[in-house]
Amino acid sequence: PDMALVAVNFVVAASTAPTSADEVALVSTMADTLGLSTSNIGSMSVSYDVVTTSSSSYEWSVSCEITASGDAASLSTSILSSLSDSSFEDALSAALGQTVDVGDVAAYPEYSTSTKGACSSTLNYLLSDVDDALSCWSECAAKFGDDFIVAIDFYSGGWCYCQSGCDCMDVESGEGTLLVETGLVLPGDCDGSYDHSYSFSSDGCVGTITDDFSSFDSSLWDSQCSGCTYEDGYLVVTGTDMT
Repeated sequence: PDMALVAVNFVVAASTAPTSADEVALVSTMADTLGLSTSNIGSMSVSYDVVTTSSSSYEWSVSCEITASGDAASLSTSILSSLSDSSFEDALSAALGQTVDVGDVAAYPEYSTSTKGACSSTLNYLLSDVDDALSCWSECAAKFGDDFIVAIDFYSGGWCYCQSGCDCMDVESGEGTLLVETGLVLPGDCDGSYDHSYSFSSDGCVGTITDDFSSFDSSLWDSQCSGCTYEDGYLVVTGTDMT
């Protein structure tokens, strides 16, 4: 059967810094919760920040990749449901020997762009020097807002493309990693005429995003306007330095 791959991350609020034994307990508890073997959970990474709250002193950032037979969309939905349930938090607390709080769980179906293609959207914003696909999503969400990002395309060399949608699949994109939000159905292939650029009003205030933006190059975003952000489908310009 086909093997599906899902990238997962979440935050754990705990009273201690994570140890190697804690990482083992994390993998084991996740596998038990999902009804999988520990060998299905790979690329585990646990980093932490020191925080000051009434109930915890450390915030663990947990990321991993989970494989299982079936399709990535269904696996992602199952992971999101299981790890978001309070029973996972209870089981993890018992395994770690301390009471922990599990934050929002993110699960992204993961595909190879060489087989599925890359998502194309009107945003198609390029970030460089990004470590990996999950970091790509985090950096895109930090720049544009998590609710705005629907997919990312990540390539070796640290090239990260933020996508506000997945209008069609670019099958000429080469070898990379595609992450999409849970529930997204991959569309058909692009017809070859799909282009990414932007329009804006002449007074430098607000321009509606459309599908025909020959005058704006997304890869030169920061040099072509000052104070540009996206809000609810609009390009919002707070400065007047337009070229």
